[in-house]
Amino acid sequence: MEPMSISMAARVESIVVSVVVPTYRRPALLQRCLQSLITQTLPRQCYELIVVHDGTTDDTYRVVRDFAMIHSAPMVRYFATPRRNGPATARNVGWRAARGRGTAGTGGRIGRRLGERASPAGNES
Repeated sequence: MEPMSISMAARVESIVVSVVVPTYRRPALLQRCLQSLITQTLPRQCYELIVVHDGTTDDTYRVVRDFAMIHSAPMVRYFATPRRNGPATARNVGWRAARGRGTAGTGGRIGRRLGERASPAGNES
């Protein structure tokens, strides 16, 4: 599956954390999530957002594209699975694509100290 990099604001070498955002039929919630993620205390050029759209045809791509057009950083990468596989598969797609030295996932509450909560690459916590 080829990613669509919507915003290439950050250089790959500067990415400390890759944030994986699996989503399914929740474009409004995704928009709020992305807005929350850019309020992190970690500088925006130090993390990337990887949105994995789990096999639907809703407005998710538009939400991600519009977000990336408004915000020059962080880097936003978009993946879409060909059919619904569930959140675990979407997370795995994102983790495999991660370029940061650590990974973080969304789910529940999003704090403002992203860099302090990231797992080293390869750890799935």
